[in-house]
Order: sequence, then structure tokens, then C-alpha cells
Amino acid sequence: MAFVALILLSSCIFWDSDDLYTTAWINFDEDGLTVQINLSRPVTLPVDEDDATFIMMECGCACQGDLELADDYWQYHGQGCSIRIEVSTGDVKCCPSG
Repeated sequence: MAFVALILLSSCIFWDSDDLYTTAWINFDEDGLTVQINLSRPVTLPVDEDDATFIMMECGCACQGDLELADDYWQYHGQGCSIRIEVSTGDVKCCPSG
């Protein structure tokens, strides 16, 4: 009986593990290159501002700044560049030329 209780308890601890992701797709719009990166820590979906900032720092996009939520994206528009991180997937669109 104790064994069954231990199995049930451990399954509850990992219940939300399907919402943790350790990879993100990055689309570099300037040349159409799309790559998948491995993040150094998991993020939770939907992506909150802290996780979006973390993805932005790790994705290799030259455009970085304070993110704002707009519709289904965290985004930053700087001088001559923009970055959008999709809330539902963590995928990134990097447009270094704006």
C-alpha cells in the first residue's frame, strides 16, 4: 500500500512537466534562417515576461531590450531591429533590420 501511495505522490509532483520546454525555434527574418536552440534552463508555457527575457538573452538575436506584451507576443522594437517571442510556444522571430 505504501508503494502505491509513493507512486501516486511522485506522479503528482511531475504533473505539470508537459508545460516545461527546453528548446525554442529562432527565425532570423533577414536571411530566412530558422534554427532550434537548447535553452540552459526550462521555461514554462505560456511564456511570462521573465521567461521571455531569458529566451531573448539566449537566442542569439542582436536586437534586445525591454519586452512589452502585445497580443500573443512579447516584443521589442528598437532602432533598426525587432524581436517577437510567441507567448504560447516561446518561438522567436528576430528581425535585425527592423
